[in-house]
Amino acid sequence: MRRQQQVKAFCVAIAACSLALITGCEPKNADRRVETPISVLQPLPVVAPASSTLALWELQQQQIDRALTQAEQLHQSIAELLHAPTAEQLAITRAAWRQAVEAFEPLASIERLARKQPHPTWQALANQFTQIAAWPSRLGYLDDNGIHGATGLIFDLDTPISAEEVRHQHQLTGDYDLTTGLYPIGQILMGYGANRDAEVFHVVATLNDALRVKGFEHVQEVPSNRRRQLIELQSTLLLEDIRLLSSLWQARQSNSPLNAFSQLPLEAQNEHLYNAAIDVVAGQLSELHEQADLPVWQATEETAHAQTLRVTRWQAQLAGADQWLKALGEDSAALQALQARLISIHETSIAADSASSASVSSEVADAQPEDPSELNLDEIESTEDEVDVTQQSLEASFAEAILALKPSNFSAEPVSNEEAEQSQTSGSTGSESGAQ
Repeated sequence: MRRQQQVKAFCVAIAACSLALITGCEPKNADRRVETPISVLQPLPVVAPASSTLALWELQQQQIDRALTQAEQLHQSIAELLHAPTAEQLAITRAAWRQAVEAFEPLASIERLARKQPHPTWQALANQFTQIAAWPSRLGYLDDNGIHGATGLIFDLDTPISAEEVRHQHQLTGDYDLTTGLYPIGQILMGYGANRDAEVFHVVATLNDALRVKGFEHVQEVPSNRRRQLIELQSTLLLEDIRLLSSLWQARQSNSPLNAFSQLPLEAQNEHLYNAAIDVVAGQLSELHEQADLPVWQATEETAHAQTLRVTRWQAQLAGADQWLKALGEDSAALQALQARLISIHETSIAADSASSASVSSEVADAQPEDPSELNLDEIESTEDEVDVTQQSLEASFAEAILALKPSNFSAEPVSNEEAEQSQTSGSTGSESGAQ
């Protein structure tokens, strides 16, 4: 598959370049660490945060507040959809969901910062992002994905739809097997191919003969009822998670994220904050690399809608990183140029992949194999071979943009986790002097 091989080679080369200059990307499972309860931690000395750090904190709190407002509107819109599941209300709810995504994703720099901090309170903060905005989400883990049939959580009658169980199932069997957060909600609203009908949200009040023949014994087991129950619960958990994120970010006590971060000297704080914003870009490069390795059966889930959503998500993340850098007093012109290139690459990829996806979808529809392994891979590969990527020019221009992102007033080597931990355990002398 020439296009996939070229995209993969391009992303590997650029990721190597970027990771040599910036902090790089944590492994996807980096947040899966044993957490020490914050209540039993040794208290840190309370220090006054640097004015520049506090200003950035307050700016991010404003964005968290906007994200919470949009999540509340989404919750209300889902309630209205379940009350009256019409095509018009489904469209309104989808729009509310997209607005919630666009309000939350600008906070991506906080997640990148959180995953590089050693203090357990930051681990708790990073975990909230895993609950709220892990990406991508496999539709087949929850619902009918158009390929594997009725195999998702909605159809698994042995798994109750409860808050405890839904949280337990989140990433239980894989990084993309999500049950909580924005993107699983979006999967339920959109369905396979983003062409879901509002009828799938209708209430089934009684069992008819057709349902009994299928083996259902209670109305609670019917897929539409379980779907309704799941998305209502997911929207409630989303609100809980964003509110917890907000409370962690606002906290000012001894073991709060802000006070733990303020133990660092001001120069080290600035280094971490700068690298967090740039690490958002590195994370997106990593996603491009991983996308090139998707198996064929999963690629058929990756519709043009999902690809377009990825661009929207990335735009929101980069816009947030842009504001983050401006708050630090950095010239973000290089980031804006990089953003333009990144979005251009994706728009080109979407246009090419739409034709390829249409061919794959058509073959799936015609063949309708019971086993995805029976797909004609030779024909799919020949379709993808028609797509070409101007790899060398993209690699050169992208590398130049990343090089331009590293400002001269920061050291070439980022502060390591070990150095940060030593600074935080050695007392607050540096922070107090920096905060004056």
